[in-house]
This record gives sequence, C-alpha cells and structure tokens, in this order.
Amino acid sequence: MDTVREEAWPLAEPQQQQQQPSAPPPQPPAQQQNGRIDLRELKLQLEKRLGPDRSRQYFSYLNGYLSERLSKADFDKLCLHTLGRENLRLHNRLIRSVLFNAYQAKCPPPTPTLDVGRVLDASDFSAAAMATGW
Repeated sequence: MDTVREEAWPLAEPQQQQQQPSAPPPQPPAQQQNGRIDLRELKLQLEKRLGPDRSRQYFSYLNGYLSERLSKADFDKLCLHTLGRENLRLHNRLIRSVLFNAYQAKCPPPTPTLDVGRVLDASDFSAAAMATGW
C-alpha cells in the first residue's frame, strides 16, 4: 500500500539500478539568514503544482491531521489521493522543514505581514499555526 511516508525512508536499490541515470535530486529548501527554512516558498510550490482547489484540500487534510481530527491512516489515503505520487517529495520536504524550524532554528518565525486587500483563507492560518507550533 502506498503511504505518504513511503519516500521519507527509501529502500536501497540494487547496484544495477543505481547506476542508471535518474532525475536530479530536488534542491534543499532555501534557508533565510536567520537560520529558518522559508515555508512560504514550499507552500507556493505545492499550490502551483496542485492548483487552488487541490492545494486547499491538501492543507485542510494536513490541518485535520495535525489537530487530531484525522487518523494517520486516513490522512495517508487522502493525502496520497490529493497529492499524487509525483508530489510526495514536496510534501515530505514541507514536513521536514516544519520540523527543522521547530527544533533547529535559532529565532522565532517572522511575524506575518498581511497584503492589503487580500482575503485570508484557512490555509493562511494553518500554515501560520504550523510555523509557530500551535
């Protein structure tokens, strides 16, 4: 069964397969001068790849899982269906970056700035909650 964490701990492949050319590894997320990983950039990448409806659904599922309204098994199924296998690496990078910021960053996250005239949605609040550990 495919799960969200499938890509997080890849199994070693036989030597013959490792020698074949493959796609270049994804670039690590950019760190700001304050030692934090910019989660906004990762969120924008997810929104660009998924589109507005699927990204809103993904962040809703993530928020439900983090607030214990969804079980891990349910989250895995819904997330895989929403993201598709091709976007699991980006999801895992987002989760690892959130954990890095929570445990390794040397300063608190910057205070969010609001765009004048922009309507806020639920994903704005869930991303802020993830970044601050709420």
